[in-house]
Amino acid sequence: MTSSVLPETSELKAQAEEHFKAGRQKEALAACQRLLNRAPGDRDLLSFIGKIAAEAGFRDDAREVYRSLLGVLEKEDADSDAFYELGLAFHGIPAPRLALIALKKSANKAPELVRAPALIADISEKLDELDTAETAARHALTLDPDHFDSLSTLAVVLHKKGQLEDAIELYQQILRVRPGLVYVYNNLSAALLETGNVGALVSLTSEWLDRDPGNTEALSFASLAASEIGDRATTDLLLDYDRLVRTHEVDLPPAFGTLTAFNDALENHIMSHPHLATPPADHPTWHHPKLQIAPRLLDDNPGPVAELEECIRSAIEDYQRTVGVDANHPFLQRSPDDWHLQIWGAVLHGSGNQQPHIHEDGYLSGVYYVRVPDEMSSTGSDGIEDFTGGFEVGRPPDELHCRTTPPVKAFQPHEGMMILFPAYMFHRTIPFESDTRRISIAFDVVPS
Repeated sequence: MTSSVLPETSELKAQAEEHFKAGRQKEALAACQRLLNRAPGDRDLLSFIGKIAAEAGFRDDAREVYRSLLGVLEKEDADSDAFYELGLAFHGIPAPRLALIALKKSANKAPELVRAPALIADISEKLDELDTAETAARHALTLDPDHFDSLSTLAVVLHKKGQLEDAIELYQQILRVRPGLVYVYNNLSAALLETGNVGALVSLTSEWLDRDPGNTEALSFASLAASEIGDRATTDLLLDYDRLVRTHEVDLPPAFGTLTAFNDALENHIMSHPHLATPPADHPTWHHPKLQIAPRLLDDNPGPVAELEECIRSAIEDYQRTVGVDANHPFLQRSPDDWHLQIWGAVLHGSGNQQPHIHEDGYLSGVYYVRVPDEMSSTGSDGIEDFTGGFEVGRPPDELHCRTTPPVKAFQPHEGMMILFPAYMFHRTIPFESDTRRISIAFDVVPS
């Protein structure tokens, strides 16, 4: 049984739609609240209001409206379609636990349909509820053995559960059906590396680069594969730090009299950035309790970052001229003419480090040092830099289970220093302890 909005509420609904289309989200929601007061249990109305709240970014409001809709659907013993659509709505907010409740009701009412168990598997996998995800994915595949999303989810679940050979077989099956999927190449490469099947990894990365020349993740795995099999020539080619990693001293922007004044302005801008925050605990690379990230520094009000952008662009152009184009090098054979910058700030309070990672979307990456604690610039008693808190390239993350360590190189940063490096190179900050904060501005050159 479905319901429709009462005739006397049609004008309010039209007002809500008009406010929403004009970008007046608060006014739209106020009109919606008046609608709810007239017809609190109306299914169509609740769905409409939830959609407006979700699209306007008021996720808490959307969650509560959809929760009310769930109660109405349960009371009316609604059909599978209604619960499935609600599951999709919860999923989009996101509200995964509530999505699972609605989707399981949808599956119970239409057990012959693959859609609900497939989405249950996907959501459960992302929640790391792997047994539930595996059961749901296998059930979906009994209904449709070729269901692509379920094959993909099952492969990831088996990979996470350590059933690597089974996962590898599924990844290979997926690539036969849909060749070129980057995330499958990535996952399959990681699984082959973990099982020690490096010969297959060499072949896979070669195939990957033939299909997508210069792909950042493919080059990353190709460098690891070369190191694992002892291919010194390829390792030295891809991890040629003397050629490919460059340090650069920025030219002081004319608006600032000293480097200290420029960096002070950058520090103040980052520390007052409205979106400066600690990344979520489940973020595999960026989360650290003492790390804060200020994203999208070129958006809206860039402040002194606009001057730094000019310095970055100048350094990139110098890098491209100096390093040049090399048709025999899988990275240097291309140099994008059309690109844009993504720039963000990183504030590390007192201690800590960032784990090895690459920047998948970038071509070239870089970091500029705004504030460097004294501990990061110290030298040992013998006068040799100890690289505490330094910047290191080449070392892969532990979770890739490499059996050899590729060549690595460390750099001792100082304020006003910029480092440029290929985005495919793993890089990290070396742990350090300090009572003061380290502030850097990172960036990617992203082909457009």
